[in-house]
Amino acid sequence: MSLKELEETCDLVSGLLQANNHDLGASVGALLPDAEARGNRERRRFGDNQHNTVYLPGPSHEMQVWHVSLMLAEYLADLLGRKVKDGHCGAPGHAPCATMRAEHRFMFEQYRKALEKLVDDVSQLEATL
Repeated sequence: MSLKELEETCDLVSGLLQANNHDLGASVGALLPDAEARGNRERRRFGDNQHNTVYLPGPSHEMQVWHVSLMLAEYLADLLGRKVKDGHCGAPGHAPCATMRAEHRFMFEQYRKALEKLVDDVSQLEATL
């Protein structure tokens, strides 16, 4: 995924969150058509019709979770990156704020480490299959 695509996903999710008064549940529901479109663009299809087991973008909850979870991860990475760059601070007159820039950078690093741990955990699970 390119940085431009990451920014576009962030803008999409941010817009849905704002449109739904930051209600994550409603926003995730509103994200499903975009997740399906993304799955179709990436040609993500698994299974076998002869075995009555098919996973397609849209109707399959596995594919919905696949793409929504990636889109939310991308959203948070880009959002935190923007806050680091901007020195985001909620206190009036503080932006850019060196203290919050450092805090957002730490938060970004911790998020990246959590994602790396998830990848390691998934790799460990895969090794047992």
